[in-house]
Amino acid sequence: MFSLFFVFDPNFVTACVLSRTKTRNPRTIKFQEEIWERNFPKYWQVATSNPVNVQESLDDPQRRFYLRAARAHPYMQELLRSTIPHLEKCKAEWEENLGRTKPIVEELVGHPIEGHRNVYIVPPQVGEGHNAGNNNIVWGTPNQWPNYTAVYLWHETLHSFFPYNCSDLEHSTIELITDEELRVRLNGGSYPPFVGHPHLTEIKERILPAWRDYVKNPKRIYTFIEEQKAKLEEVKKIKLKK
Repeated sequence: MFSLFFVFDPNFVTACVLSRTKTRNPRTIKFQEEIWERNFPKYWQVATSNPVNVQESLDDPQRRFYLRAARAHPYMQELLRSTIPHLEKCKAEWEENLGRTKPIVEELVGHPIEGHRNVYIVPPQVGEGHNAGNNNIVWGTPNQWPNYTAVYLWHETLHSFFPYNCSDLEHSTIELITDEELRVRLNGGSYPPFVGHPHLTEIKERILPAWRDYVKNPKRIYTFIEEQKAKLEEVKKIKLKK
């Protein structure tokens, strides 16, 4: 059995918003600056996008006080209120599609997917989405096309079957399974053009012919990756000789 548990944790949402150093939202930047000015050493002790680290902050009285003070800020309260309907929307889309998506993903990876993951929802204004390890996923990205959330929650789920810092080849394969094949089976259309990380496009283009063959008769995705790794290394050797 496989399941996702959707979690609304106000302390984590606050810590995650504080950690978004690359945000371009002027209101978020202003909020971060205000909290930073209160006690900048404590800021970096509580700012995190990993749920496990938030619990460590709550175990420390000073960090807990600082985090809760940030949480009480009017802008943060506004973001927290927007998180709950976002959670409900994400959960509904996931559950509506699960009966179709799980068999597709299991077919493509070549084995059953079991266990559970916690999905920590953050407000869509944050634009966060990653696998945080320890069976935790962080998600707060608005839909960019139909079934976007369902597709990318599978993407983040598959990251847990690979090393935390997976290779570009492994990441490209995850994208071919979810961002490309699953997306097209749900929504129609074709690929390329690819969606996903632009820096992975070159690898996806190189392994696409082999991927097309694999999809016709899926076996074990890990075998596919090892085969493509060997081929890419051989191409690299040939180029170096030239």
